[in-house]
Amino acid sequence: MSESIVIEVADAVVRALNAGQFSEQFTAERTYNPERKLSQYKTLRVTVVPKGRVTAAADRSGYQQDIAIDIGIQKRAETDAEADTMMGLVDEVFAALNGRVLTDTEGFRLAVWVETGNEPIFVPDHLREDRVFTSVLTLTYRVVR
Repeated sequence: MSESIVIEVADAVVRALNAGQFSEQFTAERTYNPERKLSQYKTLRVTVVPKGRVTAAADRSGYQQDIAIDIGIQKRAETDAEADTMMGLVDEVFAALNGRVLTDTEGFRLAVWVETGNEPIFVPDHLREDRVFTSVLTLTYRVVR
């Protein structure tokens, strides 16, 4: 059985994040269940979760799939300054992945970037109730077959 194209794209996002240079150190991971215990947010968590897929005809003999991937960026933030630092990291990740062509493990083109959304920019309830900064980037990549 071959691997799902959705998982291939999500794993390519993880590889791109882990190869990047950012102001805060992290190791991105792909998961189906991004929920963590509150104590685990003392360290920065960058979580990649497949979100959705839309398939459409590309031409007479092929099709394209737009695959949405969520990236959750979370860390305990006791002060506005700490939240500002996290917002800066969100901007860095946003810039690093916009326009990026994803490659498979052998270096061949897998998917091209279509768009990036950032909703929520941060989750007020997480910050207010648990002092955890949470931001979600949704990236859409196109695979043509």
